[in-house]
Amino acid sequence: MRIGIAAIGGSRASQLEWAWRVALAALLVALSGCATSPAGRMEPGAQPPGGRAGPKTITIAFPIDPTALGGSMSGLGAAAVPSRYFREFPNAYLTTYNAQDEPVPWLVTELPSIDDGSWKVLDDGRMEVTWRLRRGVKWHDGTELTSEDLKFSWEVSKDPTTAVAPQSVARFVEAVATPDPYTAVFTWAQASQLGAQAGVREFDVLPRHVLQGAERAGLLDNPYFSDPGVFVGSGPYRPVAWEHGSSITLEAFDGYFLGRPKIDRVTFSMIPEAQAALANVLAGQVDIAYWTVSYEGARIVQQEWAKTGGGTVEMQANNARHLLPQLRPDYASPRDLVDVRVRKALMHAMDRTELAETAAAGAAQVVNSTTYPDSALGTAVEDRAIRYDFDLARAAGLFAEAGWQRGGDGLLTKGGEPFQLRYRAGTGNSDANLIFPVLQQQYRRSGIDLVLDLASPGDLQAEATFPGVWFTALPDNQTGFLSRFNSALIASAQNRWAGTDRNGYANPAADELLNRVDRTLRREERMEVWAEANRVLVDDLAFMPLYNYPYPYVVRTGVLGPTPGNPINPPSYFVHAWDLG
Repeated sequence: MRIGIAAIGGSRASQLEWAWRVALAALLVALSGCATSPAGRMEPGAQPPGGRAGPKTITIAFPIDPTALGGSMSGLGAAAVPSRYFREFPNAYLTTYNAQDEPVPWLVTELPSIDDGSWKVLDDGRMEVTWRLRRGVKWHDGTELTSEDLKFSWEVSKDPTTAVAPQSVARFVEAVATPDPYTAVFTWAQASQLGAQAGVREFDVLPRHVLQGAERAGLLDNPYFSDPGVFVGSGPYRPVAWEHGSSITLEAFDGYFLGRPKIDRVTFSMIPEAQAALANVLAGQVDIAYWTVSYEGARIVQQEWAKTGGGTVEMQANNARHLLPQLRPDYASPRDLVDVRVRKALMHAMDRTELAETAAAGAAQVVNSTTYPDSALGTAVEDRAIRYDFDLARAAGLFAEAGWQRGGDGLLTKGGEPFQLRYRAGTGNSDANLIFPVLQQQYRRSGIDLVLDLASPGDLQAEATFPGVWFTALPDNQTGFLSRFNSALIASAQNRWAGTDRNGYANPAADELLNRVDRTLRREERMEVWAEANRVLVDDLAFMPLYNYPYPYVVRTGVLGPTPGNPINPPSYFVHAWDLG
């Protein structure tokens, strides 16, 4: 049984009422469970008395359907991170990340290495990466996975008409050679640090024998990507049923190359409402909740489980919230947003500690980058980052330098125009709306009229031509940082507003550093270049850093393996080793 519960608004009073209703729902379910016969109801993950007499099963609460069983990772919006988590169940990739966020081999025997020559830069500036597959890897239908599958996957991903993986690293690869069934040599157009990364974000591995005869144009619409009866993966679990908007059921694949999964069946239960997800966790209806219980709800679970030993709640602040200021003079309002003195004044007028506490008290961390502070990269970047302390006097001085003076009503004016700033907030980040009244009050003290602008999802032109600042986010330590501020990728009418540089930032010095981050292959050297690139960007305020926001990962006691979760990438690595105990 899955519990439903009505949504309630965001005021403090309504949050208390919501918590009471959630607790009541959990109590009712508990009482109904007590009323059944002893054999009539079992907690998720529990096994029958006297040892294992039935299949081991777990239920994972999920906020949204994954976009597909495999294939494209572009244009996902709110489904992006949950989709990545899900796909490591039915699919296997060349690489993945372990609990320490270090890349590890998966379908391959080892990672390409500069030291042994399997990853090298050629004399003409191109790059060659050699992947060596494990032998005996089987697709779900028993066919062996070979290097020809890798070549086919590259061809499909590179072909823009398929729409399967437009953001795949395949677009940077010029050719793939297959000297034998277990070796694939990727020749890149230029050197890139992405060369040895081929996981769920970077490169899908597709079955050539299933899809080679399919029409390439619009391939993503092929039933393979959405119908469990057609899909053939290489991961530890086979999807057997998908009731869209409700659940996906997967069963252990007996022929999985790393050994049959220890858990026999996994069900993803779609629970988009955070309150309903919390009620299901408290009532014992789910074993794991991923990106579906709110921060406030997770605190309630922590408190309850601290009394009972009910499980673990990990809350790693790993999503970098920031404001993008509009930097195109034709769209910026006020036009002085293009003046770095005004952007710096806006930063000094902001109390980011108060904003972080409002968003997630005790868990959100003020940051000066898009990195995870406790990681090696985060340490290197934050040590060199520019910092903007809350300083109203400094803000007032910078505004005055730019020609802004307070009028009789207390608002800043210039040339007779008041300083009105539109704050664009989408629907995917709840804390965007939560912090708005706090930021509005902070800015009012400096003479700024902050106005809420609720955004419609999916309008690329509106995303690029917003007039003020846009509340948005990036997963920590991800290479999306490189493309968000590269002037070669500015969104415009010429590229149908699809460029990843959404706010029109252009700085040749920053471009060179961002390109160097991508071209630098050795990790320690790359971190140093990344730190300098971030210093330049934050000094120029290409983005206005706020805080890292936590997404709770809730795991019930008795489910072994999901924790500790990867603090940065989805924690679904090597799910075949998860067990019940």
